[in-house]
Amino acid sequence: MSDLLIHQKITDFLDELASDSPAPGGGSAACLSGSMGAALGSMVARLTIGKEGYEDVEEFFKEKLVKTEELREKIINLLDKDANAFSGVIAAFRMPKETEEEKSARSAKILEGYKHATEVPLESCRACREPFPAD
Repeated sequence: MSDLLIHQKITDFLDELASDSPAPGGGSAACLSGSMGAALGSMVARLTIGKEGYEDVEEFFKEKLVKTEELREKIINLLDKDANAFSGVIAAFRMPKETEEEKSARSAKILEGYKHATEVPLESCRACREPFPAD
């Protein structure tokens, strides 16, 4: 069985989310929600394509279906990436801190880890925003 969160049953994922583990957290939960939103967009397209009375919008929904499926795949794959992004922060906090040199190296790694840990949720946020252009 895979260790990937995306291969877990939803109830198992929710148990892990509710645990005292720092990951998965809010970013992974947001990815699950975002992928469900994209899936609902796909459902609407599929309920419309080929139906009588909707011939004039069929091509529009065919295009949207391709986009919502691409988006669903993109966002759900960010779920595990998000959960793993925080591991660098955790590892940095475990670094030795006896000497000034160790403290300095540890602080630098913590900051680097936090920076990386914010990049993945930002990527997820941008992906979820794709269906809603700013202009």
